[in-house]
Amino acid sequence: MIAKRKPIYSVLLMMGVVLFSGCAHLWPPPQDEFHARQILENLTGSNTGLTQYKALAHIRLESKDGILSGRLAMAAVLPHKLRVEWLNMMGQPSTSIAGDGQTISIWSAADHKLRHFRQSPGALARLIQIPIGIEDFQNIVIGRPPLPADTAVQLKGIQNDVEILALMNRWRREVAIIRVDRATDRVLAMQALNGHGRLQYETRWLQWRKFGRYLVPTQMVMESGSGQRLRLTIDRFWPDAAVPSSTFELTPPKKG
Repeated sequence: MIAKRKPIYSVLLMMGVVLFSGCAHLWPPPQDEFHARQILENLTGSNTGLTQYKALAHIRLESKDGILSGRLAMAAVLPHKLRVEWLNMMGQPSTSIAGDGQTISIWSAADHKLRHFRQSPGALARLIQIPIGIEDFQNIVIGRPPLPADTAVQLKGIQNDVEILALMNRWRREVAIIRVDRATDRVLAMQALNGHGRLQYETRWLQWRKFGRYLVPTQMVMESGSGQRLRLTIDRFWPDAAVPSSTFELTPPKKG
């Protein structure tokens, strides 16, 4: 009896796929609002000439397991390459992280082991418990909201001189909410949603500073939907710094 049911299940599955595809054509995607798209393009176009940098920063990680804080040295080539050194009190790396666009490598002085995992869009969740990837992190650091692909943007409202943008997928479900200061045209905050209204993470850009010809956030907070929080404070920032490709090749120091 079970064997005879398999063809029926296959037919029903094929019918469902056909009907679903047909409904997708009958349900047109939401349309951009012209003004909202202009605001969004202005945000994503900020610091367009900034393609690489070096920085020193303080980090504070808060989770249910406790609080961890320290000092970081960072070097990056946008959008996919990042090197981070967690520095000890002597200014030496205690943990090194390198993403080369394909693989993230981690070395820890605690056990002198080198680990690797795939550089995926949510890969940094393994390190900071916030579901973002290196490209999203890079955008956040230089003051751009990391946008989901294939979305329409509409103006959701204006509150206290703050414009609220809603990004929607083709099923008209909100996947991001962005708040923009009308007076400065700077992004204030972004909430990334999972398409069912559940918060994945939120970013808030709190302070900004001019470095050469770039306006860069110097303090930002990222918080996951489950409560993990990361506060990053940029102390020094060198835009357009020379960053050789070898920076993203992690070679552990020799023991002794």
